[in-house]
Formats: sequence, C-alpha cells, structure tokens
Amino acid sequence: MRRLSEYRTFERLEVRQMLSAQPLPAAVSFADDETDVAPSEIAEKSDLHPFHARTTALVATLSDVNNNDLAGSIEYSSRTHAGITVTTLTINGRGLYPDDPDVALTVNGLEVVELASDHAGHINVTLSSDPAGDQLPLPANFPQLAAGDDVALYTAAGTLARGRVPLSRLSATVTDPNNPDFNATVSYSFVTVDGQMRQRFSLRISGAPPNVTLDVLVFQRGLTTVTTDARGNAMVDLSTRRDTLPADFPYILAAGEHIIIGTAEGVLMAPDSLANDFGTDQ
Repeated sequence: MRRLSEYRTFERLEVRQMLSAQPLPAAVSFADDETDVAPSEIAEKSDLHPFHARTTALVATLSDVNNNDLAGSIEYSSRTHAGITVTTLTINGRGLYPDDPDVALTVNGLEVVELASDHAGHINVTLSSDPAGDQLPLPANFPQLAAGDDVALYTAAGTLARGRVPLSRLSATVTDPNNPDFNATVSYSFVTVDGQMRQRFSLRISGAPPNVTLDVLVFQRGLTTVTTDARGNAMVDLSTRRDTLPADFPYILAAGEHIIIGTAEGVLMAPDSLANDFGTDQ
C-alpha cells in the first residue's frame, strides 16, 4: 500500500549559511588586535544584508619609494539602496607641501578632485555625494571607481583593491651591529573608521644595556624615548585610542621607513601574509 506523503517543514538556513561564510569575522578580529578598533565599528561599515543593498568598497595605500615622507591612503565606498546611491571618498595623506590648495587626486593619470593640505602638509578629509557633518561634497562628475584603478597624490601612488576598511600593518626587526645581543621588534598599524585615522605603535626590546634611555626615531625625527630595566628589556605601546601617541607623531608610516633605536636600525615592511581584500563587491 502506498504511504501518503508526510508534510514536512524545513528550517531556512540560507542567510545564516551565507553570513557564516563571510570573511568579515577574521577582519574584525585582526583590526581589534592590531588597531584598538572596536569590532562593532567595523561591522557597522559592512553590508551584512546584500539582498537589501549593493555596496562597492575599495581601498589603497599610497607610497613613494623615493620619498618615505610622502604617504597616504584612499577609501572609496559606493552604496545603492532603494534606488539611491551614496558615494564617499576618504583621503589621508602626509608629506605634502604645507598649505597647498591644489593637491590633485588622480585616477589612472587623470585629475578627479583638488584638495588643500594643512600647515603641516597633511590631508584628512571625507567627501560624499550626500555630505553630513564635516564631510565635503563630492564633485558632481566624480567617476565610478573600480578595483585595479591607479590612484595618486603627488608621486605617492597605489592601486585600489576590494576591502572593507583601509587597514595596514607594518613591522620591523631592529638590530645593532655593535651589540649582537640587542633585538627589538616594532609593530605599526592604522585603520580608517568614518574618515578618522587610528594608529598603534608598539616596541619591544631585549638585550640592550640595562637602565639606559634610548631615543626612538622614525625617518630621522624623534618619536619617543624608552628606558630599559635592569635586564636590558623595555616595552612601549602607543595608540590613538588610548591617547598615548605623541602630538608630533608622523601622520602615517609607510613600508621602507627606517626605525632607529639608539645605534640600532631596522626597516618597516609589510608582512607577506597581510591580505588587502577584506570583503567582496555586493
């Protein structure tokens, strides 16, 4: 005798499965560890419901191999929801000419917007097609950007890649040819959250002379001092969030910059394992 089909209900797992496959948790964990940024701040910038909106997020780090003082970052976001598109562009730069009203941002060699640097040669600005607060209006004819576009401020250049927030991590091993026991590790990270730069600089020293005070310099400018203990060890942890960074801390550090601790020296480098893609176009 043929059995009647039983009525069954199934739990809908599609959305949960998609969320569990998102790469965001790894990015949130990394940012929280390296930059003192609360995970919720990064999560708020992410589009966890791709059915409701379409978001393109691109980031680039700008640098000039011939000028370590010149560096920056670009964050581009275009979000369409209910037929309305809002585009934002966050630009950070340092090492520019002071009080320059004609700093050009170029995309693939073409100028797309002009900005003004401050008295220290810095730029920290967010432009938006729907500006709010201290945001500036985005030019009406601003082009739609895409991954692979080349962007530049002066001669500091980079390539846009897909990502959630512009997040960078650099590290250096500092050694002293005059003291083989000396070893220092330097870690630096920055992240931009809603146009605001957050930085963290940490330093750990071992094998130094005991009870001495050493100057820490970045591209020949004094950053801070560190005093070793009776064993020749020392540790420094400075961050924007804890308000422990010196007032004259360099605006953005970039790969290739030299770190000098007393008579020891090292070079900041980007770890090979650092991925620049923290998300996908949705």
